[in-house]
Amino acid sequence: MTAGTPKNTARPGPLAAALGLALAALLWPGPPAAAQEAAPPAAPEAGPDLGNLTFKPPDTRTWIVGDHAMNPQGLLLEFVPSGETMEDWTELVTMQAYKVENGAFPPPEKAVELLEKRMRARCPSVVWVVLSQTPDSVVYRWRMQGCPPHPEESEVARILIRPETTVRIAYTTRTGPLSEADRARLAAWLESFTADAPH
Repeated sequence: MTAGTPKNTARPGPLAAALGLALAALLWPGPPAAAQEAAPPAAPEAGPDLGNLTFKPPDTRTWIVGDHAMNPQGLLLEFVPSGETMEDWTELVTMQAYKVENGAFPPPEKAVELLEKRMRARCPSVVWVVLSQTPDSVVYRWRMQGCPPHPEESEVARILIRPETTVRIAYTTRTGPLSEADRARLAAWLESFTADAPH
């Protein structure tokens, strides 16, 4: 994929991204950025250090940067399949990073508990399942339907502690329920992101 340089702006994301942003209270709303071919920009010197953690698409399609926001404490990147935008997406990959040192983002287990609580406040019928858990990582999924005005959505996500940085990576879809095979494939994709020290 050809590298692109997204604008340093942000916009309110889907419910999934909004939950993560509300929890950390680090990023800000604004106008949408123009879509660029997927290649995450380098973080500013004072921003979170992603080290060797780079975007890896969940499948063989071309994914583009739909939105991007950054400040000294946090980083948000949102990707959509080529041909879609942040206004009409049916599938979305979100990468969020927060500096551990500022203490705004809790450990993975607690973060997932808080996210589930916030989600159930918005959609009491949400299906929420923790798929795997270690002291440094939690992989979870949820499905929301029948909670207007929110659209029907399914997500598989991971919260991962890295050196100096807590990262949340998620795949969200509005195309209907995820099959068991898709959930397993996406969980394996999430597990492929490691907590190695930066190169």
